[in-house]
Amino acid sequence: MTTVVGVMDERSLLARTDVTVVADREQKRLLWVPRDLWCDGLGDRVNRAYELGGHAGLKAALAEHGIDVGHGLALSRAATERVISGLDVMMPVARSFALTVPDVPGGDIREARREVSFDAPATRLRGDLIHDWVSGR
Repeated sequence: MTTVVGVMDERSLLARTDVTVVADREQKRLLWVPRDLWCDGLGDRVNRAYELGGHAGLKAALAEHGIDVGHGLALSRAATERVISGLDVMMPVARSFALTVPDVPGGDIREARREVSFDAPATRLRGDLIHDWVSGR
């Protein structure tokens, strides 16, 4: 059985998901779901499904795209910030690229933004750069 994990975009558990990942233990696979994936049944993007309908709403939105999930887990932004605060990871990067991200974590990219670069062959990820990598990928 698969489990969908949603990382909240804001400090509330009643918010959009910033990152949605489906973990399939049997296939040893992680499937990142694009936050802007449109769901006709929801009438909105998939990153609003949990906010509008809880686990059942997210499960239905994913099913609309052939992604079957049994279990769900929602993580608050504060919890994930605590987890990544001490991480220091070297991430392999096939080719250099840049992303535009909100100026402050959890901020609105329409109000203030910055560009972050990930350079080949590897980039060191720490602090906000870990969040930028996960949410941007």
